[in-house]
Amino acid sequence: QHAVCRFLLATVEPQAKASKIPGVRHPFACKSFGFIGPVISRVNCEFMTVRPSCGGAHYGTLSAGPIDSTHTITRAAPEWLRRPRQIYPPSPASFRGLAKILGRVPRPMSTAAMSPDGVFICPPPGSRVLSIQSHVVRGHVGNKSAVFPLQLLGLDVDAINSVQFSNHTGYPSGFRGEVMSGDQLWSLIEGLESNGLITYTHLLTGYIGSKSMLQTMIKVLDRLRKHNPDLVYVCDPVLGDAGKLYVPPELVPIYQSEIVRAASILTPNQFEIEQLTGMKINSVADAIAACDHLHEMGPESILITSMDVKNPDGSDCDHLSLIGSTRRVQVEGAPYRFHIKVPRLPAYFTGTGDLLAALLLGWSTMYPDDLAKATCTALGALQAVLRRTAEAAIVKQQQSELRNNAQRTSELENTTQDKTQDNNTIDKTHIGERELQLIQSRDDMLRPPDIASIGITLEAIV
Repeated sequence: QHAVCRFLLATVEPQAKASKIPGVRHPFACKSFGFIGPVISRVNCEFMTVRPSCGGAHYGTLSAGPIDSTHTITRAAPEWLRRPRQIYPPSPASFRGLAKILGRVPRPMSTAAMSPDGVFICPPPGSRVLSIQSHVVRGHVGNKSAVFPLQLLGLDVDAINSVQFSNHTGYPSGFRGEVMSGDQLWSLIEGLESNGLITYTHLLTGYIGSKSMLQTMIKVLDRLRKHNPDLVYVCDPVLGDAGKLYVPPELVPIYQSEIVRAASILTPNQFEIEQLTGMKINSVADAIAACDHLHEMGPESILITSMDVKNPDGSDCDHLSLIGSTRRVQVEGAPYRFHIKVPRLPAYFTGTGDLLAALLLGWSTMYPDDLAKATCTALGALQAVLRRTAEAAIVKQQQSELRNNAQRTSELENTTQDKTQDNNTIDKTHIGERELQLIQSRDDMLRPPDIASIGITLEAIV
């Protein structure tokens, strides 16, 4: 702050001398940045109108201390100061002067995330992601759940929307919208290539709802790797969940024969990895066997993003399991296989898989040789988002109850009875009130909590 003050005082010294008032360095006193006044608006890239105080009868001076230390000179202001004036951003020459004071050339501010161990970290320079996923006007799934977190972590992201819906498919009254065709996708890729804009380091794919679109995805990946053979492909194979397919059945063989083989990192849930491998998963050992099967098909790293594992007595666990496996060389001490236990939250959320895949991509650029650390950091951010979302949903539900108390009370009683009869029943009422609170969780994604503080445990699998 003091260096900037000295620079600004030196910059405006000629004009201060022109005022011919002894001891007055600059006749402005403003609170543009909280600590210094004129010309500092260049940092904000905005214009600032300066008006003399007391109708021009008195005016203050800028000192090198806080704004509160400015003092008022009881002297008539010169004519040029009585008129409202605009202070424009300093010239490039002024910034060269600032560089001399600061000892370096000013550079644009970059986003830096902080790891749970307190280290500021950024993706490698030039990291750019092409994200091909669904899009909704209202809510946070697909690209709406992935683009903002990736940008927040410091990656450039270009998005192609495989579908464009009014809202996600979980709403009781359905949705409206359109599905992109394979020809439309390829047309966009050709437009990018003709302008020399295919400069991607990562490809992220999620929900793709048509056969033509999925087949075109194979061409897109080949074209991207023609320009960058080291491109990392993070594939979230959105097929379905809880025993139900979200996509046409004919898409599963295409994933098995083409998409999975080309992926660098694969992030299926329990149902999806069963569809891809044809193996039933009932235990951690089954999950490891399925990961080994997928490794042979192509992916270097695999993360099963959610899995229900029964207790030895056959009862339900109070946690979800994530299984990670990689054949990429890891840093010393990092596990190649691991089992993560995450406490269950008593609510239903949509878009969590999309968000986790994006966060994993972002943090894996910063920890490319430590899949466990990248996963745990991404999980910490995800859990913080979900907890904030659950808290916001409670407030919204209480407000809804106040508006229509009789109807809401009846619904809650019915829901409570259903939960008593079947603990496995997922409460999907008020689903619109549980849209992910991404914007409100900005700090949580930039500075994820340590997993131990939120009850997440990591176990290495030998």
